[in-house]
Amino acid sequence: MKKNIVVTNGNQEFNQEISTYLLKKGHSVTLFFEDDEAEWNYLKKIEEIEKPSYKGFFMKEVTEVKLQHALEDIVSHSGTIDILLHGNEMVNEEELLLKDVEHFDTYITKQFHQMYLLNKLVSSLMVKKKKGSIIFPILYDALYFAGYPSSPILNQGKISMMKCLSRELSAFRLSVNVMTFGYYNSAFDKEEKKNMKKKLEIYGLKPKLPELNELISALDILIDPPSSAISGQDFHIGVGIETGL
Repeated sequence: MKKNIVVTNGNQEFNQEISTYLLKKGHSVTLFFEDDEAEWNYLKKIEEIEKPSYKGFFMKEVTEVKLQHALEDIVSHSGTIDILLHGNEMVNEEELLLKDVEHFDTYITKQFHQMYLLNKLVSSLMVKKKKGSIIFPILYDALYFAGYPSSPILNQGKISMMKCLSRELSAFRLSVNVMTFGYYNSAFDKEEKKNMKKKLEIYGLKPKLPELNELISALDILIDPPSSAISGQDFHIGVGIETGL
């Protein structure tokens, strides 16, 4: 069933991959970018998709007024927003903290404020229809040792936000979930792939490095759930990944 989906943090390739997967599945996707150049590059990537139902928004400074206008525009074209997918920031928090403590605090606060505004505005639209879903895709924190972006503060904050929102919105038949992704092949060359597999042996015997799309496809569980009673959960998707943060 076709869904109208809003995806944030479009500058990050991880979220572009998610959006491309959703477009190929026939969903309608609105992707938020920080600059128009990033959107221009993304448009080239999806040229192969026949008549993609896609819309991009450029928003360098996120404010409630700008978001309100953007969402009104989306609704005027699609009639509704079925899913809000908070794209992953793909930031290494330790690196950011060591670089600039003051900027780190500002950055984290800004991210959560933007999430709050989006949840507030989008859920108010969903509540009226008593239908909708909010999804937070994150990367497993413990993969920091293997060089994947690690964002424990953002991750734990998103999990807490998800649980709070699920309690508040369940009465209106809205679902809110986190999907935690495990390790994947991040365009590694042959030698890098070999070394990475050795590092990841703590998770399984001769670990397989799945392609990112193999993990992204698991989002179908939340995009088109087999039951309406799935909410307040943190789904771990990966090969040999531990079951809890």
